[in-house]
Amino acid sequence: KFVFSGPARTCKDVFRVDEIPLGEHMSDGENLLTIKLASYNCNSFEFIEQPGFLQAEVISGGEVKAYTAPSGDFKCVFFEGKIVKTSRISFQRAFSEAYILDERFNLFDTEPENCGYEEAELSLQPGGELIPRGMYLPDFEIVKGKSILGGGEVIYRNREVGLSRVHVPTPTFKCFDIKECKFHLYKETLCLDFTAGEACESQNSGDIEIKDGHYIDYDIGCNKTGLTEFTLETDGDCIFFELMDELYENRVLNCNRLGMTNAVGFKVKKGRYHFISHEAYTFKYVRFAVLGANARVTDFKLRHVGFPRIEKEYVGNDPDEKKIYEAAVETFRQNTYDIYMDCPSRERAGWLCDSFFTSRTEYALTGKCEVEKAFLENFVMSKGFRYIQDGMLPMCFPADHTDRKYIPNWAMWYVIELEEYLERSGDRELVDKAKDMVLKLLDLFRKWQNKDTLMLEKLESWVFVEWSKANQLVQDINYPTNMLFSKMLRAISNLYDMPALNDEADKIVEYIQKNTMCNGFFCDNSYIKEAGVELSGLCTETCQYYAFFTGIATPETHPELWRTLTEEFGPDRERKGLYPEIFPSNAFIGNYLRLDQLFKYGRREQVIEEIKGYYLYMAEKTGTLWEHNTPKASCNHGFASHVAVWLTEYYK
Repeated sequence: KFVFSGPARTCKDVFRVDEIPLGEHMSDGENLLTIKLASYNCNSFEFIEQPGFLQAEVISGGEVKAYTAPSGDFKCVFFEGKIVKTSRISFQRAFSEAYILDERFNLFDTEPENCGYEEAELSLQPGGELIPRGMYLPDFEIVKGKSILGGGEVIYRNREVGLSRVHVPTPTFKCFDIKECKFHLYKETLCLDFTAGEACESQNSGDIEIKDGHYIDYDIGCNKTGLTEFTLETDGDCIFFELMDELYENRVLNCNRLGMTNAVGFKVKKGRYHFISHEAYTFKYVRFAVLGANARVTDFKLRHVGFPRIEKEYVGNDPDEKKIYEAAVETFRQNTYDIYMDCPSRERAGWLCDSFFTSRTEYALTGKCEVEKAFLENFVMSKGFRYIQDGMLPMCFPADHTDRKYIPNWAMWYVIELEEYLERSGDRELVDKAKDMVLKLLDLFRKWQNKDTLMLEKLESWVFVEWSKANQLVQDINYPTNMLFSKMLRAISNLYDMPALNDEADKIVEYIQKNTMCNGFFCDNSYIKEAGVELSGLCTETCQYYAFFTGIATPETHPELWRTLTEEFGPDRERKGLYPEIFPSNAFIGNYLRLDQLFKYGRREQVIEEIKGYYLYMAEKTGTLWEHNTPKASCNHGFASHVAVWLTEYYK
């Protein structure tokens, strides 16, 4: 019986302890507890790279019945059923899953002492500071499949494939060379050629027969994230693939979309096997393909990995709004696990800025800030951040940015979120613990500040405004970034009673208001030349929303700009051909800043109407909300769940 998957992530050398009730899973008589441990030992955006260890104890009636230690009760074997040397899932995640299914694999779950796997030598590890998990336990709710979509033939053609940075080891990026991989899942999946055949709706979706050299496509009904589980039976030795994706266009399923390998591979000896994945995958569609024998897949399901079921339901009576609300909740649940994540698929990473929006969703849907506290606390508990400039905050965490890249803007979002967190939670203790880190960040920003205007100039590393033209206008002086900086200064002033920082913010606001307008719009950037500072003359829609979000502009100070944005911009602006010289926003984060300000300044009915224009087609297509306006990237992104905040507030 499956029990749990963890543990919750934290910073280096600090570990959250999961306390897991076992009683409901136990049977009369002797019970066997198995823990499968993976320690990837590589840099990623998903985990901190540090030595792996297992520390566990079984307690009953206040008495320790078993514990891990050289003198303890647990026995350890090297789980040879999982192939170690595989390709990576993605640049941001660690290694893909590939397995050898044979008699030993089955015995490991029932008679591990007789399975024949090599016994592992134990060594004591340094461990670290232990703290409570500090948040809910996931429920791993079971999601059953919906229907068979079709199938066809599959042929394996061995060929050379181009390898991206995800598959080439470097001094700053750890992966296995393709020549040493025992199962290079990326290459293997690209060598599969599929030819669609007749649809197979007549098949029982709980018992799928697949002939040698064929595949079956399966729809689970909604884009979901979790551990995949099924029973596989083959009448001979074969290679078996489980391929997944969020999209399914013209019967094409692309498990290599997004620069990742959304797949599991198996080398199978004739027999019957029960399998559950170690990693979580995000998909709406799954393809089972077999080469070398006939196969049967039974009882396929997904164990949901993420936030438990949400009690708060949509209370309006518009069916389109209900679809969008449910997609927002689904997106929140899958991206809120032990931290807030940007997407549960390609990265599973705890990005700042994304977290600002997702944190609002947690509070709106649950009235709590449990995950937010853990997310913010991870930064505070860290004894510094490897690889990036001293004083800077990592753009996502826990993670190792061995390329030394960071986003200075995202560090500002941490402080701005911290201010809102205090308002939501009243947790003064965490805010005070963060003070030294926040002030150290401020000191670092001083090195880029112009001494006269106080504007930030020529910021280093990855200056990020949003996924649009705005990201190409970030030097030498980027005004959305400086707008955000002024808001960060006010947040620090409010958090730590430093009124002089408000004066600094006022000076930045005054400079931007007086010096950056072009034909009624805020310009995105200026260039520093010998003759002085020169506006680029280029304006983006997103820059305008930054101005209102940060208080640089209000409907009262800039009434004509506000009228233009509210009456002539929106989901249909490009289609209508209005203001083609103003580069349009993308979903992240321009559209969200727009809706946020419309809602803030009382245009709530307009927000609800525009939500349909921006998000209804997403909700209908995948049941989740996306990273971009189009499905070219992740179709399940945490910040997008913020739509539920507006719908919840609207119907209060």
